[in-house]
Amino acid sequence: MQTGDVGRAGQGMVTFHAGHQWQGKRLATLQALFALRGYALHQLADSTLLVERWGYCRPVANVDEAAQVLAQLGGAPASWVGHG
Repeated sequence: MQTGDVGRAGQGMVTFHAGHQWQGKRLATLQALFALRGYALHQLADSTLLVERWGYCRPVANVDEAAQVLAQLGGAPASWVGHG
């Protein structure tokens, strides 16, 4: 895995793994797409993902499963969020 340093002026440097960066972008994309449909996608401290609306939650195993749920809700085809 490739690593690197990321930081902004006046902030400390943060080491990241390139693979984690892409997962974070996929998660953020999914969260935005769910929000457009009136749902929320939450990532808990233990990395569990929850699809939530009106206080009802559905756990999903990973971002791929979340993309499938989004497609079922008519939010976007699963292919829009890519596969890791």
